[in-house]
Amino acid sequence: MARKDRVDRSHFGVTRVEEKRNITTGRSTPIRFTAEEIDQLDLLVEKIQKKIPQKKISKSKVLRASVYLQDDKRIAELIKSIKENV
Repeated sequence: MARKDRVDRSHFGVTRVEEKRNITTGRSTPIRFTAEEIDQLDLLVEKIQKKIPQKKISKSKVLRASVYLQDDKRIAELIKSIKENV
């Protein structure tokens, strides 16, 4: 018979190493979207989700990923989109 502390390792974990907490919890960045912008973001999330169905894609993941699109071609596309849509 197994020891009680070893019965459910998934609950307690294998080691006692502390897990680093997500530091973004509790920090909110106020972003205001129009209804049309929310719809467009939903469409973008759906398109990305279809390309990689094995990973859960959320609006926040798409917005966080967009921060790293910093090459000159992407910046030019963002500037064009800002001028046309905002």
